[in-house]
Amino acid sequence: ASTLAIASYNFNNNLLDSTGSNNGTGTSITYATGKVGNAAIFNGTSSIVKMTGFNTGFNGVSFSVSQ
Repeated sequence: ASTLAIASYNFNNNLLDSTGSNNGTGTSITYATGKVGNAAIFNGTSSIVKMTGFNTGFNGVSFSVSQ
């Protein structure tokens, strides 16, 4: 099984991908002081990150989201 990162976001006032070209666009995300730099705040209902450079669906493919 592959363990390649598709994207990695630091959420330090932006959604820039630190692994390459899959910068995100956010909806309903705000930022506040975090433990290191700033942190993204997701509201639990409508906050999302869309990967603008990644166009392949995840149909039948396992993936994870981690912090």
